[in-house]
Amino acid sequence: MNLYLATGEERHLDMLERTFDTIADHFPDYENSPFVNERFMRDWSHDLEHTWQQNRAVVGHNLKIAWNLMRMYSQRPKQSYLELAQKIADIMPGGRQ
Repeated sequence: MNLYLATGEERHLDMLERTFDTIADHFPDYENSPFVNERFMRDWSHDLEHTWQQNRAVVGHNLKIAWNLMRMYSQRPKQSYLELAQKIADIMPGGRQ
């Protein structure tokens, strides 16, 4: 985001949009966990056994994802970014669904 803000080059914003679309589409799995997934196999199935992380979550990563979703929402206001950021923000303080 900072590169786009510094340069104003749309190609950077386009890359960020593709990245955040991927996050919104693949990271949440609220039927199985209040945390976003961070590790995946090539087919986007969850990798719950990756080294130290395994089937654990990092609360700070979830909050950082929400923060960055809102930064992206300010540039390309997609409802999926707003909804996921709000969902993360609602869940993280209490650690519940």
